[in-house]
Formats: sequence, structure tokens, C-alpha cells
Amino acid sequence: MPEIICRAHIDGVSLDDQSTLKFNWKIKLAYENKELIKKSPENTLGLMQWTPIWEDDEFGGGNVIIDVGVKYGDDSLTAHLIEQDAIWILGQNANSAAVLAHIASVSTDGDVIQCTRGCARTETDGFYQFGTDGLPFRESGNGPGRGIMQLTYPDFINTNTLWDWQTNITMGAQNVAVVKRISRAWFQSKCSGYDPSEEELHKDIYRLYNRGTGEDDHYFTFVDDEEPWFFRNRAYANDCGQNTCTPRYEHKAHGPNEPAGRCINSGCCYADIAYGRED
Repeated sequence: MPEIICRAHIDGVSLDDQSTLKFNWKIKLAYENKELIKKSPENTLGLMQWTPIWEDDEFGGGNVIIDVGVKYGDDSLTAHLIEQDAIWILGQNANSAAVLAHIASVSTDGDVIQCTRGCARTETDGFYQFGTDGLPFRESGNGPGRGIMQLTYPDFINTNTLWDWQTNITMGAQNVAVVKRISRAWFQSKCSGYDPSEEELHKDIYRLYNRGTGEDDHYFTFVDDEEPWFFRNRAYANDCGQNTCTPRYEHKAHGPNEPAGRCINSGCCYADIAYGRED
């Protein structure tokens, strides 16, 4: 966090006299309805200058709004640095080496590390926590995603995940770990004892991360019909008559109500792209 030095004085009052007055400060960092607020110790004598001290886990940015109040005689005086005064704290992107090093540290699970790396490379196409304007990187079309891992706003978003790229990655990795467990359980629920390959597992993880965790959000569709219509680019098929499951990849450009050549579900394309960006 940058150092912010706040100063105030009362016109026409000597500095010696002001040193006996009690100044109360408040600073607010605001962006997209997320605020980080810090207050000075109350009623501190002579606090005409104040530098807020941020804790290690306090990150914020955006518009800076500062308030100060002091009682002088019978009068209560206030000053307010309003939004149109346009003081902003902006972000700066970390280099790729630092991002990759942090990703390698977020888990001891190789699948989680690989898939976090694939997501991070795919979500912003370049490890961008911030856009060129210094504000948190926003999903294309002003969608809900924010930061390197494009965490969904507002469910996973707070001032730390907006402004601290390491926290953004760490929370994204935690989500990857959750969807990995969901994916493995789903495979097992369809065919007991089936152990998906790394590619099958990772592509399912990517799709769940990108789409959601419902039955229809998986990369694969589990079918036992030889002639099904598939509404995704890939399908997962089995023969449970022998208590075995065999992966089958089918390329179908369209379903019965879709025009030929259309990529039916962008989540599958995302999974394919991310899988190719793990290394």
C-alpha cells in the first residue's frame, strides 16, 4: 500500500494553539461499492498530520476520500476531500515470473497448481490483475470477473481480491481445489471406480471453474446411447454393463436446434485453451 500523508490546519489559529486540539481523521478507499476504511486514534491532541498504517492483509485502491474533524472552542470544524478532487490509488501488474512463483506456492496438489496456472494464463491472456487504466482487470463486456483469476463479482470479491494479485490467485486456486473434488466425485458417481486421465480431469476442472458446478456444467456428458445428440463439443460415454467406463471424444458441430459450425458452448472452448496453457 502506498504511504498517504494527511495534513490539516485551521486558518487564523497558531500552530501552538492547534497542538492542544483533538483532530479525528478518516480515510476511505472506494471502488465498485467495496470500501477500505481507516480511522485515526480518537481525540488525539495535535494530530494535524496523520499517516494511516495499513495492516499486511489490508489492500485497497480506487478513489481516496479523506475526512477530518476538530473541535475549536464552541465550534465543530470539518473538512472533506470530496470525490471530484480525484485522488486515486491505482494498481501495477506483477511480472510473469512473480506470478508463476506464487502459483507454484498456493498448493501441494499438482493438479491444482497446473489448473491454476492454466486459468491464470487464459482468463486475462497475460497475468493481468489490472488494466491499462490501473483499475482491476474487468471481464470482457464488463462482466462480473475481476483480476488475474477473473473471480466472479460479488461472490468472491472484496478489496483484497480486487487490489492484491496474490490474494486473487490464492482464492482462485482454492476454487480450483473445490471444483477438482466435485469433478472426481462426478466421474465416480457415473461409473464406480473410474479414474479419469489427467486431460479428462483437468478439462472438466476448467469447465467447472469457468461455468459453474451443475450437472450440465461438466465438460463431458455421460451417455449410454449410441446415437445421442450432444450439446457440447465433447461427450463422455461409457459401457457400465461391464462396470467399466471408456472415454469417447466426439466432435459434433451442432445439436438439433443449433446452426452448423457454431461453437455450442464457450466453456468447452475455454477448457481446451486452458489445458494447452498449463506449462
